[in-house]
Amino acid sequence: MQGPRGPFSSLAGLPVRGDADLSSGECFIEIVPERATVPGLPPLLTSPEYTPPWIVGLHQATMPTAPIGAYLLRDALFGGRAYTLWRGGFPDSPALLPEYWRRMIREGTAEGVPDGSLARREVAGPSVHFVGRDYNSHGHWWLDIAPRLFFLYRRFPELRKRLTLLVPRDLSEAHRRILARIYDLPADRFERYDPDTEVLLSPIALVPTMVHRDYWFHPSAAEFYRHVVDAVAGAPRARPGAGHERLYVSRARFTEGRRVSRVMVNAAEVESLMREQGFCVVHPEELAIEEQIATFSRAGVVVGEHGSAMKNTLFCPEGTVVVNLHWLNRTQSAIAACRGHRTIFLQSSPVDSGEDGTARYRIDVGKLKECVRVALG
Repeated sequence: MQGPRGPFSSLAGLPVRGDADLSSGECFIEIVPERATVPGLPPLLTSPEYTPPWIVGLHQATMPTAPIGAYLLRDALFGGRAYTLWRGGFPDSPALLPEYWRRMIREGTAEGVPDGSLARREVAGPSVHFVGRDYNSHGHWWLDIAPRLFFLYRRFPELRKRLTLLVPRDLSEAHRRILARIYDLPADRFERYDPDTEVLLSPIALVPTMVHRDYWFHPSAAEFYRHVVDAVAGAPRARPGAGHERLYVSRARFTEGRRVSRVMVNAAEVESLMREQGFCVVHPEELAIEEQIATFSRAGVVVGEHGSAMKNTLFCPEGTVVVNLHWLNRTQSAIAACRGHRTIFLQSSPVDSGEDGTARYRIDVGKLKECVRVALG
């Protein structure tokens, strides 16, 4: 796809780059220029028995990021489990999809891709394609989807009332509600479609970029998460270090009776320890999204297993200490760097795999107690 071009002009009332070759059917609107990521602050515990050296190095690494902006496409399709199709394929940009998902598309293993047999329905007026894969996953919603509109609407506030937001019919009502709240969107701006029976044709479509590139956050991304806290928590943004609550994020109820990829075998023992240490045990899946944001916005120390629920640390104030149990990937490091958190990593000990393939592991409560002691300072 084309890169950034000259100054802004207008196409059908939408801001585009004046010297773009619109005969190609696409151009790029740059809103925030490319910048390097912010390195994470050093972990508070760097002993190899807690954190392998390669995790420490990855935690403090930096990478260049793509500009934040939006692609403007003519005659784009939107359908299936939230895919944009254009000229017989997918807009192949790392600013729109993480590499692992782009690879699945190229290999034909991506789920929910619409086929050519579905009915087409044209959308009146300009629309925005911002929803992406796994749209009902809490973690992916806050990492990949909800932030896409922030810089577009901030730079061009008039688009709130002009763009139609295309959303799958099975997008949760909670996600639609929180989106309307944080962006002050009129209810009639949403156009729903059935992922199983139709695709939408957008004569003019804006496709905003993510605020990260393969989960290396653009430094400006923090502005979005601060905005969410201000819009939802109903109070001025917390000062750095002003968080006061101790939270333990439990997956115990989430995994109970459900097929999951991983499970902590001594979860009850860990929860007991955390209560002894004065932590409030929270089960985020039982809280409304607004309650989750408000709860984490007051946190001073957060302990929890890697997973979607820990993505709520995006709403924790600067200076929060986050203790990550069972490291899976660098996503929590990226969040910590973006939001100015201090971190502690505690690796798990594998136990076995269940008959259904579930990875079972144990957390050393002695080491966890030391992590908590350091976190509380």
